[in-house]
Amino acid sequence: MKLKDFKFGYADAEREYTYMPTIIKDAFYDPYNYLEELQEGPEFMLVGRKGVGKTAYKNKLQQLSEDGNINSDILSINIGELDYSYFSKLVNGRFDGPQKYQKVWDWVIGIYIIKYMYENKFELQKEMLEIINILNNNEIHLSDDLPAIVKKYNKKYGKLSLKGIEIGKELSINSTSLDVFEFVDKLFNNIRKHFFNKKLLLIFDGLDDILRLKKEKSEMISGLMRSANYINTSNYKNGTNIKVIILMREDILVYINDPDMNKIKRDVSLPLSWDSAKLLELVELRFKLTSDDENVWKKIFGNKIHNYLSWDYILGFTLSRPRDILQFLVESQKLFPDKNKLSYSEIHDVLKRYSTDYFIEEMKDELTGIIPDEIVQNILPIFSNIGNRNFTYNDFVESVNAVTAKKFSPDFYKETLNVLMQNSLIGQIQLISEYSKETKTTTKNSRVYFKYKNPRLQLNLSNKFLVHQGLYKALNFTLKK
Repeated sequence: MKLKDFKFGYADAEREYTYMPTIIKDAFYDPYNYLEELQEGPEFMLVGRKGVGKTAYKNKLQQLSEDGNINSDILSINIGELDYSYFSKLVNGRFDGPQKYQKVWDWVIGIYIIKYMYENKFELQKEMLEIINILNNNEIHLSDDLPAIVKKYNKKYGKLSLKGIEIGKELSINSTSLDVFEFVDKLFNNIRKHFFNKKLLLIFDGLDDILRLKKEKSEMISGLMRSANYINTSNYKNGTNIKVIILMREDILVYINDPDMNKIKRDVSLPLSWDSAKLLELVELRFKLTSDDENVWKKIFGNKIHNYLSWDYILGFTLSRPRDILQFLVESQKLFPDKNKLSYSEIHDVLKRYSTDYFIEEMKDELTGIIPDEIVQNILPIFSNIGNRNFTYNDFVESVNAVTAKKFSPDFYKETLNVLMQNSLIGQIQLISEYSKETKTTTKNSRVYFKYKNPRLQLNLSNKFLVHQGLYKALNFTLKK
């Protein structure tokens, strides 16, 4: 078969689900059985680096629901569509620190749930109808989309007027207005009185946009995590068939300062990562969509490159993520659509295109919102100006200053290097003492460590650093054989 005959999918999981649904239906790979745990277990956070397939899990659940293979309804919530600037008015100074935004997220989740109940024609109890009546009389309608509802609620500073509204005794409201905290408590008390014959899974995706909030991003994200944790625990205790799921980028968790987050992460998160063998199984599933041949990879890329297995050699240019290796295949398909086998020089043509058109742009997307845009846009010139794959902290400082024509604080350089290391754009070279039984001597040897392979790696400015191999072709660095 020719390369153009295969279906490798898109870099964006949502586009893939829209235009190539057969990939999710027939080639989805769940190596840890997380689908079942996300539906039935206490775990509600799927955590992993960008590009590891978190959104694919959401799409798989959506597909299973639409095909009637699970007794669940899926509400997919892209929180990037919300205007977070409204949230501060809604909390109105009631809390500070980690609890500041929990109630706002409770409110967002609650609105999504009653919209779902309203649109699916639930038989609503009197108290719930009264709550909807309060919203309508404040010109907040469940037929609106959530961004519009948030905007309208914000104009009222998070307080709903009760003027001219007839309230039943069950609602027990004595004041003339209902603030976001009182509204949330009464809303969830009434939600739990209704029967859900299908499990409702609310899946939050698109947290990347919160990174641009700078000062409040930690409080905003921890508020969402606290909200999901509280709602899920309460619903489990009360037998309410609703669960909140969060698709969380691993590197975002680093920026959350909340004393309770470690307990939440340990108890209810599912870490999604891939080793070489699991990635190869995933790729083979893609091949099987269009071919029954065995060893398709070897037939296209050969068995060995530079004395390495071709799979290991090419995987070295990735961060061991599904998106990376699949986009390498897409680039192969684009460059050589009519080929069924690539030569050594053709593989390196693909790696060049992969490095310049995909890898560096993917890294920029990953860094956006975490470090200043000026550094993100100049990251390639900064490494290029250093002129070497290996560099020191001082080399980095000098290059940043030269490229930006600015000087920054020592903390800025350290934090930027740490972000680059956390995202595996650079690795760290460490001298390791090794004892030889044969010579009975101890020698120090250099070892390179990247965060995606060594999660506990910590920044040490006295060590040298190494640019990831995926950037070599874009930087015109030579590769040691």
